[in-house]
Amino acid sequence: MKKGFAIILVGILSVSAATAGTVALPPFTYTGRLMNNLRVAYTEGVTIYARNTNGVLLARAPVFAPDISVRNYALSVPLASAPTEKTAVVGERLVFEVDDGSTLWVEQALMPDNTVGNPGAVAVADIVLVTDTNGNGVDDTYESMIETLRYELDGLYEQYDANADYDKDGVPNGQEYLAGTDPLSDAETFVIDEMQNLAPTIAIQSSRAVIRFYATRGRTYSVVSSTSLDNPQWQAQPFRLTDSESAAVSEVYYSPASVEQEGSVIFYVPSGAEAMFYRLRVE
Repeated sequence: MKKGFAIILVGILSVSAATAGTVALPPFTYTGRLMNNLRVAYTEGVTIYARNTNGVLLARAPVFAPDISVRNYALSVPLASAPTEKTAVVGERLVFEVDDGSTLWVEQALMPDNTVGNPGAVAVADIVLVTDTNGNGVDDTYESMIETLRYELDGLYEQYDANADYDKDGVPNGQEYLAGTDPLSDAETFVIDEMQNLAPTIAIQSSRAVIRFYATRGRTYSVVSSTSLDNPQWQAQPFRLTDSESAAVSEVYYSPASVEQEGSVIFYVPSGAEAMFYRLRVE
C-alpha cells in the first residue's frame, strides 16, 4: 500500500510540475454557415465537434437559427500556452465531426482550414455536408438528379460530367452547380443584372460602380477589379450593401442559407477616376 501511494504521489507531483507554467488563453472560435447538400442552413438537431489528433474532444456546439450575420454555429476551442489534455495550442491541427441526427460526418475534411489560430481570434468557415465520391466537387445526390432530369427531358443517360456544358451557355456544369444555376437551361446563368457608374453627389473626382445580381442561398460572393484585361491583376474590391457613405465596408458577402431569402443583391463599389474592370466571384 505504501509503495502504491508513493507511485501515485509522484505522478501527481509530475503533472503539477509540467502544468505549473501553463497559462489559459482566450479561445479560438470557428463560426459560419453549416448547411446540407442543398445549401440550406440547419436550425436545430445538429452538433459540431472538435477533437485533437489523439481523438480527445475539445469543444462541441449545437447549431442555432441563423442570426442577422446568417451564421448558425459558433465553436469555441479552449487554448492554453502549452498542450494539455483538454486544450489546444496555436498552430495545432484539429479534427472535426458533425452529427446531423442520422449521420456522423467524419469521412471528409469538413473544415476548410483546421489549423488553430490566435487566442481570441475568429475564423469564418462554411461547412456543407455533401457526399462526393468521385472528388469532382459536386454532390452525389445532385449528380444523380441531373442525370435523371436529362433522361426525362432528352432521353439521354450518361454519367454526370462536371466539365461538360449541357446547355451550351459557355459555363461548365460544375461551375453552374457552384453558382446555383440550372445546367440544363441556357436562360439561367450567373450574370450581373445591372451595372452603372454613378457620380457621387459630394466628391466629383471619384465614382462608384453599382452591381446588381441574384444571390443564391448559401454562397459567398466577392468583387475583384483590374485596370487592364490584357494582363489582369485582380485585386479584392471593397463594397457596401446599402447606398450610404456611412455604411460598413466589406470584401465578402455571405448569402443567407435559406430558399426564402434568395433574391437580388446590390453592391456599391467605390472606384477612382481611372477605367476599371470588375469581376463578380461566387464560392
